[in-house]
Amino acid sequence: ARIAYFFMDSVQQGYEKVRESGDRFRNESRRLEQNMQREMQRAQGRYEELMRKDHTYSTQAEVERDQAEVQQLMGSIQELQARSERELAALEVRMLSEISLEIEAFLEEYNEHAGFDYILSVQDGGQIWVGNDELDITSEVLNGLNSRHRNARSRKEGAASPAQP
Repeated sequence: ARIAYFFMDSVQQGYEKVRESGDRFRNESRRLEQNMQREMQRAQGRYEELMRKDHTYSTQAEVERDQAEVQQLMGSIQELQARSERELAALEVRMLSEISLEIEAFLEEYNEHAGFDYILSVQDGGQIWVGNDELDITSEVLNGLNSRHRNARSRKEGAASPAQP
């Protein structure tokens, strides 16, 4: 059997799509955090305004309405936080899935020419010990993945830019 392996740790560190996806994830996380902070400040301001209100001459209905508004503010903040967490989790799943599919597609294409029976993904400290460095195709996998990614990115950028007259 013809066997080859690549180090997944090296792919995770050197694959440009992983880096770009990480940047995109961090940017989205920052955007959601800033949005959350703005909403928190707005809610805090309204909360303080309601707490400063002199309820000495307020009717029971007015007091209850203010309390309900405070509860509603807290609920909307909690919902915003939960929605942000769901969005980030979904983005992470989508990005990891895209990366896995890209690696799998590349390996299928690569193996059409290489003809290996098995291509193993190994990690430092994993359960597979590799004894023959000549079977290591990590650099080929990494170069191929980055080349495919750059080509796809330039095609996408070319399609996004308006045609020149």
